[in-house]
Amino acid sequence: MNYNKEKFFNFIRYLISISLIIYLIKIPEWGVLFLEKINLHTYIFFFIIFTLLQFSMFTIRWTSLLKIYTPIENKKINFFENFKIYMKSSLLNIVLPGALGGDIYRLQKSIKNYNIRLKESSLIILLERFLGLISLLVYFYFGLLFLKVPIFANNLNLYIFIIIFLSVFSIYTLIYLFDKKHKLRFKNYFKIFLLSFVAQGFNLIAAAIILKAFLPSSKIFWPLIIFPASYLASIIPISIGGLGVRESVISLIINELGSDLNIGIIISLLVYLSRIITGIIAVSFIYIFEIIKRRIKFV
Repeated sequence: MNYNKEKFFNFIRYLISISLIIYLIKIPEWGVLFLEKINLHTYIFFFIIFTLLQFSMFTIRWTSLLKIYTPIENKKINFFENFKIYMKSSLLNIVLPGALGGDIYRLQKSIKNYNIRLKESSLIILLERFLGLISLLVYFYFGLLFLKVPIFANNLNLYIFIIIFLSVFSIYTLIYLFDKKHKLRFKNYFKIFLLSFVAQGFNLIAAAIILKAFLPSSKIFWPLIIFPASYLASIIPISIGGLGVRESVISLIINELGSDLNIGIIISLLVYLSRIITGIIAVSFIYIFEIIKRRIKFV
């Protein structure tokens, strides 16, 4: 019964995503992509570079946590192996319902490759998710300050206090539930948060590059509002990895900021496609490298 219920909800999520994407694709004039003024392949190239930097930071973050929790002494943790796992998990997050398919894949790899218990593997995923979310909220908050929304601009100290309070409260809740042996120290939390913040910064720069390609007159703080809001909306488990929901939010906010809705839709879909291309390229190169390395060993 539960299995049939899950299949039904997954079908609804796929239906919502496909419907939203078809609707969005039919609206804009796609001829704008072929304008001579837009050197699109250059912008996509830099998007890929910054997205790879983002996932490199994420991999370093995950590797740092794995080193703390693996019970195997002197266990060698391979960055490239973890990078491959992380890129595969990012692709799974795109194509599976909700946004947790890739996290479950990494959780299984943590247990299999490093003998980390399920409880501690779950803590790693939750900590990554939470600190990534806090990083996005910080960027989004400062974006609203630049936009000069009175309720935020006039209550700066209050909102900074609320963010800090929620962060500390949530971290200690996670410690109480999952890390009673206190393997993590404050410096570890600070390091993980800093890696999350830098990684999300690379993410916003990558998306801002596509934004600037089509809207060169856009304000520098626009990406701080548009993309954190869209990523936060994609967490809601009503679609396939946020597909359709994320793109709709990007389009609507760009329109609300005074730009053409058609351009907003094109930007949102290009950001999504560029992210898929980045994942495929990264995983492909890693597999090719491993094949070459194995062949060299046999020679």
